[in-house]
Amino acid sequence: MSEGAFAISVFKTVFDPAPEQRVVTLSQLTDELQHFLAKPDLQRLVERELRLVDSAVQAFEAGLWQAGPQLAVLRRARDEAEERGDPVQPALEAAAERLRHEARKVVKERLPCWSPTVYPEGSKRGSEHVQELSCLVLDYDDGSDPEEARAVWGSSFHILHTSWSHTPELPRFRLVLPLATPVPVADWQRVWSWAEEHCGRAIDPRCKGAGRMWTLPALPHPEAPHLAWSHGGPLLEPPISPRSRVLLHPSRHDGPTPPVIPPEERREPHQLASPSELVGLLERLSRLHRDGELSDEEFATAKKRVL
Repeated sequence: MSEGAFAISVFKTVFDPAPEQRVVTLSQLTDELQHFLAKPDLQRLVERELRLVDSAVQAFEAGLWQAGPQLAVLRRARDEAEERGDPVQPALEAAAERLRHEARKVVKERLPCWSPTVYPEGSKRGSEHVQELSCLVLDYDDGSDPEEARAVWGSSFHILHTSWSHTPELPRFRLVLPLATPVPVADWQRVWSWAEEHCGRAIDPRCKGAGRMWTLPALPHPEAPHLAWSHGGPLLEPPISPRSRVLLHPSRHDGPTPPVIPPEERREPHQLASPSELVGLLERLSRLHRDGELSDEEFATAKKRVL
């Protein structure tokens, strides 16, 4: 296994606004994504919230008054359906299902998260602030067979782990492909579109944002069914023409700092950047040098390679 170095961001929960940036080796990334946290306390909380929804539905159908936000949502759904002249029962069923969906979201809101992203120093999380991505993460949430996904991506190194709601009858899992070259955010949608086509649109299209966060592997209880594996092979190099080859330094990390421009990433003649792209690259290098992220020697070497 080639160790390499991959920039990632970690978050205490999905509400954490500030990314903590790290650089990890391939083996560290693999180990982290194959280690499951058992969270029975979260499962109990979800079950409690679902019971509250069911209780509110029963009280509403029986015409009983009951305090709580769940009953208020059901009343609002009934009133709005009557104002529109729509059937009430389908509106109530849809509102109850939305409440159940919100109850299950408690899990995602309380688990630690990560993303394969590089952010500027002091930046808040969000796709608009992402600079580069080190991995392609695909969410299979439609019951796809993990073995079929392995066959599709089997020519590249990848890590697979099931998600919280996985069952043998309805598999749900994530497939992580560390990239041979970090992808600038300007190219990300092209990479995502290529991956979506490559796997026959089996992945969740809502997860295409560059700033998407992913919960670390977790289980509702220690005996819950789950899968995890890593598949050997070369790192994925998406078949797109890269616009930038500068590997940005995260501001904080645990582990080795990758080189500014790896020797194997030098531009070939057909990959020459436009004048505006060169100006942008030089400005980024100058900013990193000015902020102390690059030494004088690193700055001079990177500038020479860009030009």
